Amino acid sequence: MTQYKLKKGIENFDVVDGPFAGRKFVRGKAYGEVPPEEKRKFEEIKPIKARGQKSEIRDQKSEGSGNTGINSSQKPKSRNP
Repeated sequence: MTQYKLKKGIENFDVVDGPFAGRKFVRGKAYGEVPPEEKRKFEEIKPIKARGQKSEIRDQKSEGSGNTGINSSQKPKSRNP
């Protein structure tokens, strides 16, 4: 899904009419949809993946490679000193 954010130098604004009436758009926040008449104020951004998700490239690369992602030199920490 395409995401949008306000371009640098564009101030926050409220939409007063149309299907987006009553919505506020602020800098630094990502939006899935924007008012078509205000689209020039926005830039497309890459979707941010949620924590814990793997990228498709990594999944394809490691698939069938036998690599578990665990370094064999790492030992589990003991709870007792």
